[in-house]
Amino acid sequence: MSKENRLWVGRYSSENLVGRESFINGTNKPYRNFTRKKGPKGRKGLVILLVIGFMMASLVVITYKSPDIAPNGFILGEPVPYEKSYSPSLIAHHTFLGYAKSSQKIGLVIGFKWRNSTELNVTLRAINNPNSPMYRHYLTWEEFKKKYAPSKEVYDAMVNWLKEKGVHIEHTWPLRNAISIVDTAGNIEKAFGTKIGVYEGDGVHTRKYFYSITQPLNIPSNVIPYISGISGTNNAPKYHLNFHTNSTGSRFVFASDLQKMYHILQLYNNSATAAPTSSPIFAKGLRIATVLWEGNTGGWSASESPPFDPANVEHYWQHVIPKWEQNEGGMPTVWGYGTESDCVAPGADTDETGANVENELDLEMVGVMAPGIDVVCVYSDSSQTNFPSDNYNYILNYLAHNSTLVAVSNSWGGGDTSVDTTTMSDVQALNALGVTVLASSGDDGDTTTPSEPSTAALDNYGFIAVGGTTPTPNGIDDSSTSLDTDYYQTMGNNTNLTDPRSNEVVWYDSRYTNSNGDHYGTQSGVSSTYSEPSWQSTYIGTYNGRVTADISADGNATIIYYTYYDSNSGTFSTGWYGIAGTSVACPVTAGMLGAMAAYAGRMYDGQGTVTSDNTIYGFGFFAPTIYKLGHDYYSNGLYSSSPPFFDVTQGSTAGGGSAAVGWDQVSGWGVIDAWNFIHDIGPYMSAQVSNITVTAGNSGSYTISIWFPYDWTSEMGHFQVLGLPAGASFTTNVTSVHPPGGGVASLVNFTISTSTTTPAGTYSLTIVAYTYNSTSNQWGNLSASTVVTLVVTSAVPEISTNALLPLLIITTGLIAVWRRRTL
Repeated sequence: MSKENRLWVGRYSSENLVGRESFINGTNKPYRNFTRKKGPKGRKGLVILLVIGFMMASLVVITYKSPDIAPNGFILGEPVPYEKSYSPSLIAHHTFLGYAKSSQKIGLVIGFKWRNSTELNVTLRAINNPNSPMYRHYLTWEEFKKKYAPSKEVYDAMVNWLKEKGVHIEHTWPLRNAISIVDTAGNIEKAFGTKIGVYEGDGVHTRKYFYSITQPLNIPSNVIPYISGISGTNNAPKYHLNFHTNSTGSRFVFASDLQKMYHILQLYNNSATAAPTSSPIFAKGLRIATVLWEGNTGGWSASESPPFDPANVEHYWQHVIPKWEQNEGGMPTVWGYGTESDCVAPGADTDETGANVENELDLEMVGVMAPGIDVVCVYSDSSQTNFPSDNYNYILNYLAHNSTLVAVSNSWGGGDTSVDTTTMSDVQALNALGVTVLASSGDDGDTTTPSEPSTAALDNYGFIAVGGTTPTPNGIDDSSTSLDTDYYQTMGNNTNLTDPRSNEVVWYDSRYTNSNGDHYGTQSGVSSTYSEPSWQSTYIGTYNGRVTADISADGNATIIYYTYYDSNSGTFSTGWYGIAGTSVACPVTAGMLGAMAAYAGRMYDGQGTVTSDNTIYGFGFFAPTIYKLGHDYYSNGLYSSSPPFFDVTQGSTAGGGSAAVGWDQVSGWGVIDAWNFIHDIGPYMSAQVSNITVTAGNSGSYTISIWFPYDWTSEMGHFQVLGLPAGASFTTNVTSVHPPGGGVASLVNFTISTSTTTPAGTYSLTIVAYTYNSTSNQWGNLSASTVVTLVVTSAVPEISTNALLPLLIITTGLIAVWRRRTL
C-alpha cells in the first residue's frame, strides 16, 4: 500500500482496482470510463425538471419555514450554507472523477468554540507569562468545563437536529466540544444538502485519490456562530509515518541506552551520579498517550488490522528495561483505544502498511523512558476520514479527566498545512490543563518545508516540534549476546555515567531516499501557514513563519521489536530490527517528560505511587520556557554548572542547514538533559538575613524567599530544618506557598525556638522545602534548600567560684558585727 494511502483504507487505494472502481457511485468501470448521465432531452424534459425543481424548493421552504424547537427551548434557525465547511480552491485545482458511492462510510466532526474564548486566551497568556501571578497555574478538568465548555442548550439542540435528520452520531463528548458523526455518503449528502465528489490529487501534497464535498454543508443559521469548524469534509491531506527501516549508525542503541545518555537514570535514583537506591522514583500512576491509526491488510480483500501487538511491546520491555527496574516495579502497562465502534482491537500483527511498526515503536520508547508509566495508543479506524479529531476528543474528554496525563506524542505528519480546528481547540484545552503535546518534525531531510502538526504552535499553546539525531553511546557493545535469551544493552555497567556519549550529530541519511527522491533525515523549515510565535522571535530572531525544530532526541540507529511485513514475499516475521526517524525522537521525549514529572512529583508521595486527583503536575505548553532557558544558558551565561541541554553542534541536512552552538534550525536547542533541566527550572531558596543570635529559651526568625526561575511552579511545603541543636524546634507562618514563577518570590517565616537547656554555640542549619500538593497533603522529590547560621547564647551568665569568695567573706563579717552590736 502506498504512503499516500496509509490513512485511507487499502480497498480504496490507487493500487486496488476493485476499490478504485467501487468508490464511484453506480459504476464498475475505471475512473477514465466514468460518465455522468445526461438529463431528459427536449423541452418536455426541461419542463419536467423545472416542475420537479420547483416542488423540491417548495418542500425545502415548507420544511424549514417553521424552525425546529429543541426541548430545552433553544430555537434552531433555518439551515444555511456553512461556507467554512469546504474548500472551493481544493476541488478547483484537481480533476473531478465522479461522485462517491452512496454506501461509502464518511466521518465528520462538528467542532464547537470554547465558551468565553476571550477569557480563555487571557488565561492562557497569564499561564505562560513569567511575570504573571498565574504563571503555570493550570486548570483542573472540572474548572475548565465550568468556565469554557460550549453551551449545553446549543449543543443539545444540534444533537437533536442531527438525530431528526437520521444521521448516525458516533460520539457526543462530556466537554461538549464536538459531535462526531459516522454515516454513509448518501445519508451525509441528504442531511446536509451537499454532494461528495471523488478527485485525483498529485500524490505529493494531496492523496493520489481523495473525496471532498462539492458545496457547503447546510447548518442551522444560529448554530453557525458557535461552530469552530467541521473536519472530514475531505480527506485530501496526505499523512505519512515518520520512520523508515533502513537505519545506519556507528553503533545501534536501545531505549535503555538513552536512560543513561540523557541523564534520566539520575531521576530514577534521585542522585546526580545515578547512585543506586532502594526507593527508585518511577512514573507509576502517570499516563502518556500516542496518536495514530490502525493498520490494513491491503491486497484485493483489504480489511483493517490491529494497531499493534501488545506481545511485541511487552517483549521489548522485558528484554530492554534493566532487570533492577523491572524488579522494583518499573514495568509499564499498555493498552489501546479505537475511536470508532468498528476499530480492530490490539492483537497479532497482520498489517501491511507499517502502522503497526509505528505504534509499537512509540509505545516501546515511552515505556522504557518512563518505567511504570501507563501508555495508551489512541488510534482511529484506518478508513477514518476526520483524523485526528476524534483521537484528541477522546484524549481530552477522558484520558485528561480524573487521570494523570502528562503528554501526548504524535509521530505522524503531513505537509505545511493547517491542523483542523477541532484538534487545535483540544490541544488548547490540554495545554491549559498542563498536558504537553509533542510532534515529530518529519523525516524529509532535503526539503525546506516543515511538517504539520509540528508547525502548529501559537504564542500561548500548540505542538512542540522534536527533531532527530544520531547518537553514539560511549559504552560496551557485546554483540555476541542473544537479545531473546539474556538481558542486554549496548552500554554496559562500566559506562561512565557522567560521559555516556561519544558523539551526537544531526540525523541525515545520505544513502537512502524516500518516494519523493529526497534523503531521509530530520526535517526542518519555516512554515508558510503558521506565523512565528513571540517566544521564537524574541530569542532566535525574526523569520517569516513558525520555525521547526524546537528540541531533538535520538532519531536513528535504534533497535526495536516488531512484526515486519515483506511486500516482496508477502510474509510476516517478528524480531529485532534497526529503525530511524523522528518517530523515535518524539516518544523518547514524551517518555522523558513522564520521568521528569514523576521526579518533580507534585503528585508523588515518596513511596513510588502517584495519587489520582485533579491536581495538575505536568509541564503543559513549555515551549516558551525551552527558548528562554536556552537563551539564558547560551547567551547570558546562566546555569553553566548544569547545562539544560546536550547541545548538537555537528551534522547538517540539505534542507535545514548545519547544526551550531545553541539554537539551530535542524536540532533546535538540542536534547534535553533530564536531570539538569528539571533542576534548572526547579525551586530556589535564599535567606534575607542568614545569621541570627538568640538567648537560650528565646526564639528568632529567618525570612526565606522561595521562587521558580521558570515554569515548574507548584506548592512548596513539607518544610524541614536540619542541624537544630538539642532542645530547639521550628515553626512556619504557613504550611505551604505557591511561588508564581519567573523569579517572583514567595516569603516564608521560619521561627526557631530554643529552650533554656539548649547548649550555647554556633550552628549551621539547612532549611529545606519540597514540591508539595496541599490538596492531597503529599510532597515530591524536587527540593530547594538554603544554609543559615544560628548563634545561641546562655540563658544565665556563668559566675566562677573564685569570684564569689570575696563576697562570702564580706557577708560573713558583716553578720558577725551585727550580732555583737545587738548583744
